[in-house]
Amino acid sequence: MFAKLFFMLVALLFGLLAFLAGMMAPEDWKHSAVAFSSKVPGLASVVSMDLEGKFTDSKRSAASTTGSAATAAVEPASTAVDLSTLLIPTPLPEKASYALRVSDFATASAANAFASEAKAAVKFPVRVIEVVDATANHSWLVAIGAFNSIEDARAARFVVNQELNMAGSAPLILLPPAKAAGAN
Repeated sequence: MFAKLFFMLVALLFGLLAFLAGMMAPEDWKHSAVAFSSKVPGLASVVSMDLEGKFTDSKRSAASTTGSAATAAVEPASTAVDLSTLLIPTPLPEKASYALRVSDFATASAANAFASEAKAAVKFPVRVIEVVDATANHSWLVAIGAFNSIEDARAARFVVNQELNMAGSAPLILLPPAKAAGAN
């Protein structure tokens, strides 16, 4: 009985100490952790949010070591698209282009690196779109295709999932106008 209680207290104490260590860690440790995790495709959407909004666009591009050539391919921050405009509305617009949202990244260079790999794997157009959410956090998503109908996008989803070895199904998005999206 006391052994179970002791074990639960040790586990609780360990969790509390881990939380406090994370909260009191220096800012540069936190930013390097975000830069590292933004390179991991499965964690990219989890870390797309900033640490207390302290990551500026210049720090984002400097935090990643993927390469400066990939960073130059993304348009300036003024071309960021509101994330909510990519959601497919009901009823559907008469004229619209649709794409498959295959990944999200916290840095432009990581998104461009993934987009380069995706271009080599798929036959559809690949683009990186800088988006800003409701809390003014910037992230970059990789979209594949420019389909004229939702049916065409859904039909291509299976092919893209196979070519990129994706476990899940890529969600559909409404493409922004060409001038607002950083087309690659």
